[in-house]
Amino acid sequence: MPEELTMLLADLQEPEALAFVEKALEQGSDPLDLLTGAKEGMTTMGERFSDSDSFIPDLVFSGEILKRIVALLEPHLKTQSQFKKIGKVVMGTVKGDIHDIGKDLVVFMLDVSGFEVTDLGIDVPVQIFVDAVRETGSRVVGLSGFQNDH
Repeated sequence: MPEELTMLLADLQEPEALAFVEKALEQGSDPLDLLTGAKEGMTTMGERFSDSDSFIPDLVFSGEILKRIVALLEPHLKTQSQFKKIGKVVMGTVKGDIHDIGKDLVVFMLDVSGFEVTDLGIDVPVQIFVDAVRETGSRVVGLSGFQNDH
């Protein structure tokens, strides 16, 4: 059953994917299985992007579909004791940069993969990253930046 959700997400079938999740939850499906299917859909989309079979707008849209799926699953996931955070990550876009599409996708994927993510946002000075690492105890820091050669 998660395989069907995988293909719906990878094929950017938003209404169908959301309806599938709602129906599966009503029928008592395991929300973790559904989450796994959705994450595999993102993996498939990432592979298509790497192979130049899809493009950045497709990747962004699939991320938006995934966000909506997770919003449906989240209340069910939080009631399951096995859904525990496996680590901490501090993430942000570096000072001087206001692009956040890639960062937001990474933050989201880390979150649904079980990490506690502190998202510092965009245009973040170095000291803010340092302070966040000290406050959270995170051993992982993700820096996002867009290089524009033009």
